[in-house]
Parts: sequence; structure tokens; C-alpha cells
Amino acid sequence: MARGDLGLVRRRLVAQRLTGIASATPAEAAGWALAIQGQEAAEVRWSIAQRTRGATDASVGAALDRGELVRTHVLRPTWHVVAPEDLRWLLRLTGPRVQRTNAPYYRQAGLDDALLARLHDVLRAELEGGRARTKQELMPALAEGGMADDPWVAGCALMHAELEALICNGPRARTRHTYALCDERGVPPAPERDREDDVAELCVRFLRSHGPSTAKDLGWWSSLTLADLQAGLGRAGEAVVEQDGGLWSAADPPPRRRRGAPRALLLGTFDELVVAHQGVRYVWRGEPGEALSMRPVLVDGETVGSWRRTTGKRALAVEVVLRAPLDDDEHAAVAAEAERLGAFHGLPVTLEVRAAAP
Repeated sequence: MARGDLGLVRRRLVAQRLTGIASATPAEAAGWALAIQGQEAAEVRWSIAQRTRGATDASVGAALDRGELVRTHVLRPTWHVVAPEDLRWLLRLTGPRVQRTNAPYYRQAGLDDALLARLHDVLRAELEGGRARTKQELMPALAEGGMADDPWVAGCALMHAELEALICNGPRARTRHTYALCDERGVPPAPERDREDDVAELCVRFLRSHGPSTAKDLGWWSSLTLADLQAGLGRAGEAVVEQDGGLWSAADPPPRRRRGAPRALLLGTFDELVVAHQGVRYVWRGEPGEALSMRPVLVDGETVGSWRRTTGKRALAVEVVLRAPLDDDEHAAVAAEAERLGAFHGLPVTLEVRAAAP
């Protein structure tokens, strides 16, 4: 284990508000992070709750339903959760590049510019007046508009409309994702500023909430070019600092967490701590394993194993598979995190901790 790498991970934990100061509300957590990857709706609610004091699955879901958070396609060809006031300028900055990335899929789906424009009109007509609709409910009208009657094609058409800031998530229909017009979900206009200022804003806020990070991390996370980012970092001026090893950080990082009792984290699939970085992601204690596929377990920044849950109607079962031994205090920290997961779901928890098979 590289001690420098462990220190780097611990600094990122504080920046991400996974340790140290937590956000007061789910909306504050999303605004601090700028964007939280969220293709798995249930997983991203847990990721937001881990960064928010006292948040539950119900409270994060209600914030999304009310439009205090927006789940939509932005930054890359996947869903993210963002604060409404950040959506339009992020799409102004990154949307055209993601649309170019998606262009081969649009062609494969038979979606040319003229058809996409017609489908946008269909979506406006179907959704105006606050009438949120699921993809399944929208497909007949989209098919009448000329789109192939195919769920994958509909997904492509809806992603295109999201990247144009026409639609975003609406309130859930039971367990299903719905779409609504951005104009009717309280998404305000983008601030008036030039492209370099947009890039500088992205750089500063990413580094404050995710750093220290490399320019490569920034490029992966934002879909922007190195030339864009170099210009943005230059425009950011004294708000960012370059460190040894090509690492950048905000000039005013949050205070580091004082070491006390161990802190364990059961990170969700595609958590920002992992997906936002191309270099150091895990600092393993013991034998490395497939943490990303089963969700990593961290103790004070070290990855010690993976976990999974089984949710029943009356209880939550959490299984932790360790690749390194823990002391009594560290076991207690894992148990406390499992209890926090149970409180998030509003269910009592049973916890099984076992060693990985040789």
C-alpha cells in the first residue's frame, strides 16, 4: 500500500463529504458535488444520503420528486443528479460533445435531425401542463411522430431531448422514472458568461468537491478536451493550485478530518469516489478484489472488501466479504455503517461479515 495514495483517498473522502462535514440537505449535497453519477436510481439515492445528515431513501426520493434535485443525462452518456441551477450551464458546456459521442447511436436508431425536431415537438405537447410521463407512456405518441416503435430507439430520442435541456426527470410513478419539461421543473436559465468562465467554474467546483485530481480525471468526468481544461484552469487563477505529481486541488479545500474512531463506508455502485478518477481509485488492505462489481467497503480510506444487500419487506440483510482482517473497533465501524444503511431504508438490519474465499 502506498501511504501517499491513502492520504490522497482520505483527502477525497473529506472533499466528497463522505467524512468530515456533511451536507444539510440532499439539494446541498448535489450542489456541492456539482454532479453525481446516477444511472442506478436506488444506488444514487444512497450515495446522496451518505453525503447528507440524516437523509433517508424517502427524503432523497421526495427531493427528486419535488424537483429540488434533477436526474438527467449530462456530462457523459449516462444519468447524473445535479442541482437545478447547474443544469443548463453544464449542458451548454458539455451537451454538444455528448451529442457528438451519441451520433452513431442516433443514426443506428434512424433518428435524423428532422425527426428529432419533430419528436421534441411531440414531447412538448405530451408533457406540457405538468403531465409527467414514463417512457412507456410516451412511446405511442413518439411512434406516431415517426420514431420506430422500439424501447431502445425511444431511449435514444429521450436522451437527445435531455441533452438539449428540453426534458428531465419528473416525479416517480410508483417505482418508474418519468419525464417532465425542464421549464416546468424549476430549472432556471443558465448564467450569462463565456465558455472559459463555464470551464473555470466546472474546474473549481470539481476540484473542491472531488480533488485532489489530475487533468485526466477532469477530462474523463466532464467530457471536455485538455485544451478546454487548461484554459479553464488558467481562468480559475488563484482559486486552484497545482501540486506535485500533476495533481490539482482547490485553493480552499475543506478541513481534513481529525483521526478518531475508525469510519467505515459501504459505497454504492458507481459512487463518485470511484468513478470520478482514472488513477488512484482503491488503496487495498490485503488482497485486491473486484470491489466495483460488488460495491467497495472502506475503513478510513482503505478498501478492505466488498458488500451486498438483500432487501426484504421487513428486514435488510447486509453481507460483507473481507479481504483483510479488521480489529474490534473497525468491525464496530462496519456494523455502524450497516445500521445507517438500515435507517436509510427504514428497516432493521442483519449483518454477516466473512472472509473472502482463498
